[in-house]
Amino acid sequence: FSKVSPKRKGKCKQCGECCKLGIICPFLTYDSNGKAKCMIYKIRPSWCKKYPRVPNEFDTKDVCGYWFEEKEIKKK
Repeated sequence: FSKVSPKRKGKCKQCGECCKLGIICPFLTYDSNGKAKCMIYKIRPSWCKKYPRVPNEFDTKDVCGYWFEEKEIKKK
């Protein structure tokens, strides 16, 4: 896996939507407040640790707590 873009900002909101991409992760559960919890958090795969790495793989942007900074506009 490649590194996480330095333009990624924010933090996880524990919505669990990234755990439902493709298939629903069998380790996804929710607490009594509706926050997503991972049953294998300490040993979770790199994909889980780094999502979203770059803007073009960011399929949960409507609900996720992360975002990517726009490109800086250079002045002439």
